[in-house]
Amino acid sequence: MRTALPASVRVEHRGELPSLRVTTRLASAEVFFHGAHVAQWRPAHAANPVLSLSEQSVFRKDTSIRGGVPICFPWFGAAQFGGVQPDPAAPSHGLDRKSTRLNSSHVSES
Repeated sequence: MRTALPASVRVEHRGELPSLRVTTRLASAEVFFHGAHVAQWRPAHAANPVLSLSEQSVFRKDTSIRGGVPICFPWFGAAQFGGVQPDPAAPSHGLDRKSTRLNSSHVSES
């Protein structure tokens, strides 16, 4: 099923990763499908973003985006299960940090 986007939302790409750019009279934001990651937010009255990414961010499917606000689920930091020492094989900040729940093929610009 495809969903049409309102005029205030458009699909963009940085490197391998699609994102949604939302622009309204009140603010603008960029949200990546990858990790449901809020990468930038700027109120309309502000000269610079209030929330932004690290200059060291890499936009690849196999890498977490650095900076912004990622989804950290089901744990934050190193994985701990029932007070047991962290599992070195578990990804930092959970399983969803590098996953994509929705992709740009699900949306069409109107």
